[in-house]
Amino acid sequence: MPVRLWRAYQRALHAYPVMTASISAGCLMSTGDILSQFLVQKRSLAEYDGKRTLRFAFFGTFLGGPVITVWYSTLARVFGNTKFGPLKMVLCDQLLFAPIFLPYFLSGMEILKGEGLEAIKSKLKHVGAYNM
Repeated sequence: MPVRLWRAYQRALHAYPVMTASISAGCLMSTGDILSQFLVQKRSLAEYDGKRTLRFAFFGTFLGGPVITVWYSTLARVFGNTKFGPLKMVLCDQLLFAPIFLPYFLSGMEILKGEGLEAIKSKLKHVGAYNM
């Protein structure tokens, strides 16, 4: 059964790469948030923030997943299997994509929370500067 599921997933990735990878990103981001809330933040079931998990799922599926899928597909197409391809991909990713994607992610999550421009600026100033 797991092998059949994996093959079906691989077929879907080949036939519908952006949609399949985006749904995967939403599933992974929501799973990561659940694990973070229970294992890292040590929240009880009563303290669990389901809306936060839904925000991560939404962002991964509709905002982050498509962008990331297209970005990495482009890197693979441009640099392919060249000798220094992996190094070039990492450099492009860290120097070009990460400085753009982090503010995109932070802003998107604040907007999904219903926060305004001041909260977004504050988040970018405090969290963004720490992570760049």
